[in-house]
Amino acid sequence: MKKNYFKGVLGSLKAGRYDKKITHDFVTLKSYEYWIRMMRASKSMPDADDCIAIFTKEAASRVLKDLSEHFEKLNAEEDCITGAAKKRFVKEVNGSYAGKRLRCDESSEETSVAYQRRQMAVVRFNDVIDRSCSVKEIADFVRNYLCGEGIFDTSSQKVFYESVARELEKVLAENCSVDDGYFRRLNIVQNAFNLSDAEMEIVLFSWIFFNKEQCSSLLDMIGSRRFRGAALPDVFPQLYPDVDFENLVSNKGTLKQMGILDEDLDISKRIGMFLDGHSGNDLDSLYFRVYEGGCVPYKKLCRKDPKVEMAFDMIKHAKVGEGLNIFFYGAPGTGKTEFAKHIARTLDRKLIIKKASDLLNCYVGETEKAIRKMFKEAEEKKAILFLDEADSMIRDRSGAARNWEVTQVNEMLTQMENFKGIFIAATNFEGELDTASRRRFALKVKFGYLKPEGIEALWKGFFPKVEMPEAARGLRMLTPGDFNAAYASLRFYDESELTAEAVLNALKSELAYKDSREGRTMGL
Repeated sequence: MKKNYFKGVLGSLKAGRYDKKITHDFVTLKSYEYWIRMMRASKSMPDADDCIAIFTKEAASRVLKDLSEHFEKLNAEEDCITGAAKKRFVKEVNGSYAGKRLRCDESSEETSVAYQRRQMAVVRFNDVIDRSCSVKEIADFVRNYLCGEGIFDTSSQKVFYESVARELEKVLAENCSVDDGYFRRLNIVQNAFNLSDAEMEIVLFSWIFFNKEQCSSLLDMIGSRRFRGAALPDVFPQLYPDVDFENLVSNKGTLKQMGILDEDLDISKRIGMFLDGHSGNDLDSLYFRVYEGGCVPYKKLCRKDPKVEMAFDMIKHAKVGEGLNIFFYGAPGTGKTEFAKHIARTLDRKLIIKKASDLLNCYVGETEKAIRKMFKEAEEKKAILFLDEADSMIRDRSGAARNWEVTQVNEMLTQMENFKGIFIAATNFEGELDTASRRRFALKVKFGYLKPEGIEALWKGFFPKVEMPEAARGLRMLTPGDFNAAYASLRFYDESELTAEAVLNALKSELAYKDSREGRTMGL
């Protein structure tokens, strides 16, 4: 804590920071939409004091002002009635008045009880508005002097609830560009599961309507005749009649298949915690790895390689619903994964990256189950599926020593055969693949070491301010991964220290760790 702490506090107060415009979070704004939709869909309205309680005091005051003007209009109409007609009118109205008659002159032939109660209400409305009462005080007043009163008849309710809806719509209009944590996490969920806008509306409804305090008063409306004993399947279709609800929440739909909603259509606890911000911003640990970031423009390095060009064109023109299996092989760091990322980014496709280690399980049958789930996820999300370390999953069965080694390969080959999407398998060891797996790949692409022109392109990309020496062009077995590793070790150097010699030595150090006998497997 600094000395003169409150001096800084006073400075911030004088700067008028407390006058900033009130903003609302996404959950509150979405609940306002539900309030509007429920009032339109149901003949039973929420309690007037509950409506007032959701507003700021300025908005609540405007609603009361609208109702005051309506009451004054009704009283003015009664004032226009004169003579015997006035007496008959007062007697008739008093006889049917169902509200409180406290402090009213029932014997008066000049004004009805309703007239007098409306007049009192207007005075009290103006009083709470002029005194700048809190929202709670305004809500308490409405509950005590309006709810259950005969003056709050059908015409008055129409004015009141239309004013409430206008105020809610006004808040939504003022916060169209909301971009808070809730909104960003919702986008993560939609992108991760590739959900449609209609599917997201169902997720939002399950998460907010039945679980958030802002909608607690709306749940009371479900006890009305129209929504009695209802749950999400009964309420949602009436609020969103244009959404194909039954199809989207069927057992074959994404929401059920991915476990986002359970059998009762309640939102998954894990998804709910994520949306509430209680489990970080990482969905990977919950479901699967999704790569959506940048990547090295590897295609630029391979424009003279016809097979690389062919792989890109085949994926680009692959028809939806037709399977395509492509095999990448080559030494570590040669760009297999980076090229897959480049394809996904260039074609604006989701890329699901899996490693064999993500699938292998020590329990019998679990690895096969993980393989099926991997392909199913990719097909449902219409994503490109990239499997690294694929040699572990499609190793030659003739050398298998145990039954499960065979069943894993069998399951992998079956899924590849039936997969209706784009599957890319990558490995550093191409020589040990099962013969049947080779036949299932439409194209096999070898990723070799960098040629001189590739070395020059990467040097300029990673070290644009350092002139490349001629000696670098002659380095053998150099890969894009070596440049990335060298950059990682040199990026904190001062510009005066980042010389061509330093870069060259860093690249040579990476080469020194390599085994010149490419493709040699490890073992006893």
